[in-house]
Amino acid sequence: MRYTSERRRATRADGYLCVVCGLRKAVAWDHCHGVGHDFVRGPACASCNQDERAQKDIWRTFWNHGPAVRHLLECNGCRTAGTVPPRHLSVLAAARLSATARHDRCSAEPSAAIEQLPEGGFLARLHCAAHPGREVRWAETVDASTALGWVADLATEHS
Repeated sequence: MRYTSERRRATRADGYLCVVCGLRKAVAWDHCHGVGHDFVRGPACASCNQDERAQKDIWRTFWNHGPAVRHLLECNGCRTAGTVPPRHLSVLAAARLSATARHDRCSAEPSAAIEQLPEGGFLARLHCAAHPGREVRWAETVDASTALGWVADLATEHS
């Protein structure tokens, strides 16, 4: 349902547990801020709802965290379009690259700083801290279609 619907306004979120963490009582109906979506994703506690806005904690590492991924994909608009809200697409790209990008034969997970490119893709500046005394930095470009393919992978993996 849409966040602005009468049905949503008639139902209180505090009668439910948070659908993201599953631990705390919900205080709000979390909804998608994707362009034109405004679909309710589910009840959320204050902590998870605030963290989603700030893109921290569970949301920064959501590549491997099923509940957060499933929650983002609860938006009918995002599911139909095969995407997530733009602010989460950059987090997804950083998380995916940290989980999969490697230099040489190093198995350490690098950190990734993401910059949005004008055509919709991303420039990732990666850094591997596993080599004391030696700076290991490199960059990778991710085009928009690849990033959307990652969203499709997530949707399949967490459906």
